[in-house]
This record gives sequence, structure tokens and C-alpha cells, in this order.
Amino acid sequence: MQLSRKKKALRQKMKNNLSLLPKVQFKEAGLKAASNIKFSSIWGEYKNILLFMSMENEIDTLPLLEFAFMDKKEVFLPRIEGEELKKINFYKVKTRDQRAYTKGPFGINEPLSLNSLKSEDFPALIFCPGLAFDRQGNRLGRGGAYYDRFFAEIEDMGIKKNDYLALGLCLELQIVSNIPIDNWDRKVAGLCTELEIFII
Repeated sequence: MQLSRKKKALRQKMKNNLSLLPKVQFKEAGLKAASNIKFSSIWGEYKNILLFMSMENEIDTLPLLEFAFMDKKEVFLPRIEGEELKKINFYKVKTRDQRAYTKGPFGINEPLSLNSLKSEDFPALIFCPGLAFDRQGNRLGRGGAYYDRFFAEIEDMGIKKNDYLALGLCLELQIVSNIPIDNWDRKVAGLCTELEIFII
């Protein structure tokens, strides 16, 4: 119970901090973070990219999406599905054309594509959203456990941890000294911000 309260308090603190930032900061940080990853050795190692579409007060992922299309990467974006909308599945996208998307339950663009992620789409570079991260790879999401379940599901598909690199994509100010974690919480292997790429 104490752990749950700590997570809730940190979520609220981070939401409050992010809500005070000017919108342009999320766009500028997204462009800088995208440039950091594009010009890193990591970018060239992966053909398949799993990315997320930004929510309000979240680092802008559109620059990274544009770089992926320009560099002819295979791009997959999430759609919230399943019973009670508790799961995310990823689908291949090839355009930013609005006709290829629909608004999901959180008001974010989701792909209409029927080409779902398969085991043969690995190795892959996976970018994970989060409210906060620490430098040990711990991630604090928004409480839905979507990515924790997703990583468990791909492991059930036979995908091993060395078949993908999971990076937290966030603002530098979202990195904190320590995040309270539960047994089921999944770590990321590194962080990408407007200032740095940090591999654990």
C-alpha cells in the first residue's frame, strides 16, 4: 500500500510539473531528441521501430516519426484494444496522412492498418512513454500497465530481451533519482531526451 501511495504521489507531482511547461518546449525537446537518436549508432542498427504518438504534455514524437519514414524504417504505432481497452497492439504504418488514422480512446491518433506486429518484425527499437524514469531503467507510467503487459506478451511470443532495445523517450526533467517499483514493472534499457542518450 505504501508503494502504491508513493507511485501516486510521484505521478501527480510529475503531471503538475509538466502542465506548467509551455507547449513549445515539448515540440523543441521532441526535435532535439529525434536528432540525438537519428545521429547515434543505435539508429542504424534497427530497421523496425516501435513508436508512440504523443499525448498532451508529452515529448513530441512527430519529428522521430518523420525521420523514420525518411530513412525507410518499418514503423509500428500502438492501438488500444481488447476487453475493457486494457491492451496495446502495434500496427505497421507508412504515412502521416490523417486518412490512415482514427482517434483512439485517449484522443490520440491510432493506425487503421491491419498489419499487426509479428515475431518476424524483430529485432526492433522500441520507444516507451512514461511520466518519469530513473537511471537504473525503472519507468513510471500513467497507471494502465500497457507497456508492462506488452513486454510480457512479446516474451510469450518467443521474443527475447536481446531481440529489442527499449528506450524511454522523455524530457530531461522527467528523469528522477529513484522510482518506486512493483515486481511486475518492466525496465527500459536506456533513455533518450533532448540532451542525451543514456544506455544503462
